[in-house]
Amino acid sequence: MLAPPPESSPSLTPAPEGGCRSLVRTRVKELVEPLMTRTKESWQWFGGPSTLRGFVQTYYEDHLQDVGPRTQAWLASSKDSLLDRTRSLCPPLLGGGALAESLA
Repeated sequence: MLAPPPESSPSLTPAPEGGCRSLVRTRVKELVEPLMTRTKESWQWFGGPSTLRGFVQTYYEDHLQDVGPRTQAWLASSKDSLLDRTRSLCPPLLGGGALAESLA
């Protein structure tokens, strides 16, 4: 059996406001705030949302604006190339002429 704790044992009480946690919080704040300020200042050149919007707009105009027509042209040329190759591979002895005409 366990004996009850003696009356003189220390009890767990919350640390006072000026205790260890408060000191740690203050010290971390002292270390982190200058770091955050330097980081924020070094990123000022980026300029925020307007700069990002400008970058995305320029990227779209340079690379994505005509992707639909370019894709359609590529698919059409690929189809034509594939059909031409298929027609050239059909030997006349196996009815290549009729097959080539049906593919056209």
